[in-house]
Amino acid sequence: MPKQVSLKKVWHLCNNSLNHNHEPSHFAKAKEAYALLRHSQNTLVQSLLSKFGNDLLESNIENICVFIEHSLQLPVKDSDFNITTRDLQKSKNDPCSLIFYLYNIRSGFNIGSMIRLSDGFNIREVILSGYTATPENMHVKRTSLGAENNIVINKDDDDLTHLKRLKNDGYHVVALETVKNSESVLDYKFPERTVLIVGNERKGLPQTLLNIVDSVVHIPMFGVKNSLNVVSALSMCSYEWVKQWR
Repeated sequence: MPKQVSLKKVWHLCNNSLNHNHEPSHFAKAKEAYALLRHSQNTLVQSLLSKFGNDLLESNIENICVFIEHSLQLPVKDSDFNITTRDLQKSKNDPCSLIFYLYNIRSGFNIGSMIRLSDGFNIREVILSGYTATPENMHVKRTSLGAENNIVINKDDDDLTHLKRLKNDGYHVVALETVKNSESVLDYKFPERTVLIVGNERKGLPQTLLNIVDSVVHIPMFGVKNSLNVVSALSMCSYEWVKQWR
């Protein structure tokens, strides 16, 4: 009796082959698994074979992956995508003078994404404040993908001691918030030594914190909604700093 193989297994092996640039050993495993699908009477399998044929080819392997993940509604992770460049063992650049200050961020996934963003820009430090979760949180760890190991991460206390110390050391504290009299990030000239502060996804930053910042900037919006997801907003704001100082 022919050995059975699941669509999900084929998808995993095909993705693995893509991630290893069709290396013979990885491609052979994917091809062998795909060939076993011929013996399945599953409707989805028959639809797959009808669309792509009985043989796995280098030219159709990526489309087969997309077909299977769509058909099975698989939750695709970043690590499942075809990676064209690999992570470095160590950054070639020194950390820049930008600092992220995350205040009462509710979502662990947002926190992890911002930590990963901080690694991408190789910033000096990430400061977690209020009830913002630390990298030990499962959701943070899942989204940061190990970036927490590459960045200095500190925690501030309720008195904002760490933030006040940075101000005394000459850092310019910039809040990203949709409040009256804030300046468009497109027009703002960032100081080189900047602390970028973002707040809670729904409530934003409290007035007590806004009272001690040096500047407030916003992302201009041209549709109906008045703001972006906090990770998207921080990404855009950080890139404006990078354009000016990197």
